[in-house]
Amino acid sequence: MTRPCVAVAQPATPCLVPIAASIAAIGLMNHAFNVVACADDLSDAQKTRITEALAGSVGSEGLVAGQEEDLHGLDETLPRERALEVMHRRKTGALFGAACGIGAIVADAPNESADALHEFGMRLGHAFQTLDDVLDASATQESAGKDVGNDAGKPTLVAFHGLDAARAAAFAQRDAAIEMLPDVCRPQLAGYADLLVATLMKRHDAA
Repeated sequence: MTRPCVAVAQPATPCLVPIAASIAAIGLMNHAFNVVACADDLSDAQKTRITEALAGSVGSEGLVAGQEEDLHGLDETLPRERALEVMHRRKTGALFGAACGIGAIVADAPNESADALHEFGMRLGHAFQTLDDVLDASATQESAGKDVGNDAGKPTLVAFHGLDAARAAAFAQRDAAIEMLPDVCRPQLAGYADLLVATLMKRHDAA
């Protein structure tokens, strides 16, 4: 009698975890394009603009470039703090920027407002990444809700100037993001930016 083939999930070995995470990320990024393609309530023009925004956020000028720099080092042709900012805007800011810019496209906002919201997201993502580096250097695994200590030896504002200066920079980055908001959505999104930063700081303070 032939036994049915049953797939049994096995615990991932440590060396396979990064590979599994990369495969999952690729799957999620591709699924995003499928969601856009299948959205019946979007016009063809909106789908085109959203697809361009998604491709730009994860491509060679977005997440892929930022992750490559995070793994192999900053752009040595730039001053180190400017190179770090570029990496943060690519690595994290691009995803925040895409989310905000795509929201504007779906809402049929004017191009000027869509560009402003995209830049708001880019700058807020920069602030988020800076605070994430602060958490990595100062929080416990329990308070941070994730592994910490992964940035040892990597270029971060914490490594360059210390925790206090990095926190202050993150607050300034948040304020710069809020300054980009159009008046029509400033109260709601400024409140979101404040809440995001406050939530991360609570994790730091709980350490």
